[in-house]
Order: sequence, then C-alpha cells, then structure tokens
Amino acid sequence: MRVGVLGAGSIGAYVGGRLVAAGVPVTLVGRAALATEVAARGLRLTDLDGFDVTLPPAQVSIATEARALADCDFILVTVKGLDTRTAGEKLAAIARPDALVVSFQNGVRNREVLAAALGERPLAVAGTVLFNVLRRAPAHLHQGTSGRLMLSPLPDGREQPLVAALKKAGLPTVVHADMERVQWGKLLVNLNNSINALAGVPLLEQLRQGGVRARGPGGAARGQAEAAARRAAAAVVAAVAAGAARLAVRARGQVALVDRSQRAQLDVGGPAARAAHGDRSVERRDRGAGRAGECENAL
Repeated sequence: MRVGVLGAGSIGAYVGGRLVAAGVPVTLVGRAALATEVAARGLRLTDLDGFDVTLPPAQVSIATEARALADCDFILVTVKGLDTRTAGEKLAAIARPDALVVSFQNGVRNREVLAAALGERPLAVAGTVLFNVLRRAPAHLHQGTSGRLMLSPLPDGREQPLVAALKKAGLPTVVHADMERVQWGKLLVNLNNSINALAGVPLLEQLRQGGVRARGPGGAARGQAEAAARRAAAAVVAAVAAGAARLAVRARGQVALVDRSQRAQLDVGGPAARAAHGDRSVERRDRGAGRAGECENAL
C-alpha cells in the first residue's frame, strides 16, 4: 500500500510523516521549500503527549508535482479549500482509477468539488482533522492538541487499510457515517479564525481577554472584527437558506461532533490552551505571510 499527500503543508506533512514513521510508503507533494528544509534537517514530528521522531532525509519522499502520486492507493488531499478544484483536476489526469481520494480539509463541500473534477473514478470521500499542527521551526511539525481523524465509510470497506495504517501510526481514526454533521460542527469552531486573523494576537490571549474576543486589539481593528463577524454570520444564514446544510439542527449537537480536542481549545485553562501558547490561527499565519486564507471558501 502506498499513500500520497497532495498539499503537504503542516497537516499533510505531519500526517504523512507519521505514516512514514510507522513504516508506510508515502509520497508528499508540497512546496519546494519543504523539500529543501527536509533535505537539510530531516523531518521532525512531535506532539503534546511526548512523541518525538526525526525522519532522516532519505526516508522522506517529497515531490512538487502531483504526477508523483500516480501509483498511490490512497491520496490524502490537504490543500486549502481555495485550491480544491485545481487539485481535483490534477488528480483526474494522473490518479489510478481504483485509488481512493480522501479530503482532509476544512470546509463543508471539498469532497463534492473533488468528485466533480474527478468524475466517477477515482472515488473521493470526505474526511476531517480534529487537531491542529504547528510549524515550530523549519522541518519541525508539532501536533498541539489532541484529536482524531475522521472519514466517511464506503460500502466495500475500501477505506479500512488506510484507517488501520493511520491507527498504527498513532493517529486515532474513526469512520463516521455522517461526515456532513462533523464538518459543520468543526466549521462552527473554525469561524473564530477570521476574527483571530484580524485581531493579530495569540489565540490564548484572544480567548482570555473579553475585549479582544469582542473587539480586536484597538479601535481600528474593532470595526474590522465586527464586520468579519457579521460576514461570517451572513454566510452561515445564506448557506442554511440555500439548503446547503441543516445547520440549525446540527449545531445543537456540535460539541459531540468536534471531539475533546476542539472543546479543549475553547477552555483557556485546559491542556490544549497551554500547548497553543503564543500560537495564532492558520488564517492569521497565512495572511501574515501574504498567502490567501480559506475562511471565505469554508462554506
């Protein structure tokens, strides 16, 4: 069994690296900068429970083009939602017809976008990642909260070898029949990311300070934060009105959907908050680096 990762940023390279550490053949497709960093240092993977492994450069297969995934049995898509259609088009040209494509992305419609680009084969299934990964240093990725991987089942159980491999790698993985519910639950938590991107302060500070939660740091940011909140609320209302997701019903059970890792992120006294000290949302880090965020494409 060979696994490919398309979009090997923090999440993709971490999950792929954990599989490599467990002896699973993996090909990562990401930016050239990642290949350069790993060639110089290897790939270090750590987590909040004490896992600490550095994979030597020769053990990590990294490419910059999707065609490197042509022989993969499973392809994990971890690109930003804005890039999902392009990712699907690339995979449609090179992926094996019997491959299984898993969307481990934020947002609620990436699987459908992938499926439209892929056609009938290869199949695309929905998944989600209920933990965060931080880039602590070049080629050092750290899982900062607890949490599981979740993905949709298939009638023939084709996903089971991947599930078994992820569990062997120390990544708790659950097959869930209602991934739409899970994804909308996580989206409710992720709506904070746009506010954090505008506030420009560490997540822990934002959660601890009522003023920052409500207004952002200073008068100039106040209007921006409030406008972002209004846009996010309007987008959710529009999605519900369009029948995209029965959010009003599903939101009532969202705490049960997003796992203890997401609940811990809302508890500023919990272990996840301590682990996330000084961290900012991915949305903030992307925009600070001049890259497009993905909040606008989450619905």
